[in-house]
Amino acid sequence: MSASPISVEPSDAALVGRGLSTPSLETNISNIPEQKLDQVASAIERVADVQKAYEPKIAAAPQPEKERLVNEADNALQNAVTKDGLSVEEYNGILNTAQSDPGVRQKIVQRLKPPAK
Repeated sequence: MSASPISVEPSDAALVGRGLSTPSLETNISNIPEQKLDQVASAIERVADVQKAYEPKIAAAPQPEKERLVNEADNALQNAVTKDGLSVEEYNGILNTAQSDPGVRQKIVQRLKPPAK
């Protein structure tokens, strides 16, 4: 879903996503409350679910319908991030920090649920 402003998958490697299209804030690990890390992990999982649902629809849609589906997916992605009270800016800032700080990355990865079998 390349037109989508969020690109996050539920894996350690996915923490190096593009994030949402709004400006992101860099965050220091000492400033990230545990609750925010919990919210980010939940949001990553919801974002992955939205992507899994929309990517095949967008790929298979005729051109006139693609834009509508991309907009719908973008709204669903934003809702996935903000559902638990996390702002888009906080989400981006924490993911940006996780890209460069292995401690933050590990704390988020530990909170991710293992894939269902």
